[in-house]
Amino acid sequence: MRDRPSAAELLAAARRALLHELVPALPGDRVEATERMATAIAIAEREAAAGEAPLFAERDALAALYGEAPDPVEPLAEALIRLNARFARDLRAGAFDASGSRRQAALRVLCASARMRLAENNPGYPTD
Repeated sequence: MRDRPSAAELLAAARRALLHELVPALPGDRVEATERMATAIAIAEREAAAGEAPLFAERDALAALYGEAPDPVEPLAEALIRLNARFARDLRAGAFDASGSRRQAALRVLCASARMRLAENNPGYPTD
């Protein structure tokens, strides 16, 4: 168990302080850069709140696409690098271009990945 406040709570507090205490005191030419920092903190906050669940979901979806069972011993980051590299190579090679269930499965993986990234990076963006 982790101590409180959580990483997401700490990031939220830092973002609030940045936007509500520092931005009003800054000269105009510094506001935009500070707002970009606040956006980066918000993304980190959402990633911290989500934990590794989206990464496990991505790994599992890619493994299923290739008929693999996720290897519990392989580190998650390594599995994602390996599977995403394979997926990218196959996409470039046209492995999913033909109509059918394989193409549909690849599209589901791509859409789920895009939705997850949008949820963390730009949650206001419509995904439907």
